[in-house]
Amino acid sequence: MDNPIPSRSLHVHCETLDRVKAPVSVTAFLAMLRALHPDLEWRCLRGSCFRLYLLLKDVWPNAEPWCNIDHVITEIDGLFYGIRGEVLSDGYSRMKDDALLFNRAYHWGTDIQDRMNREAHQETKEVEGRVKYNPLFQKED
Repeated sequence: MDNPIPSRSLHVHCETLDRVKAPVSVTAFLAMLRALHPDLEWRCLRGSCFRLYLLLKDVWPNAEPWCNIDHVITEIDGLFYGIRGEVLSDGYSRMKDDALLFNRAYHWGTDIQDRMNREAHQETKEVEGRVKYNPLFQKED
């Protein structure tokens, strides 16, 4: 079977992509991402922060993920970034030092929308015979 794309053309195309990646700053790249869709920032703050790291890693191969209890930020050249731009790293540690956490992170954000929708619409919940109200829907007396 003949290859429709000569290998030389493919090689040149990949070299061109490598040159395109370099000139944009991380903050400009993140601003362009936020401008793509209004929900992108929300998703990256609620479950898809590791996926943002993976995207940044594709553009900046030296990117490293850092994590606190429930969020991932990305270190690139000694500076730390989230979807909103440069952030502080206080309270974060290198994710690659915890292989189990790093491997589990690939599944984060896959069902976040469904789970949050269920929680938001669950107005009341029986707890030990009392009605406990969801703070999102707290009813005034």
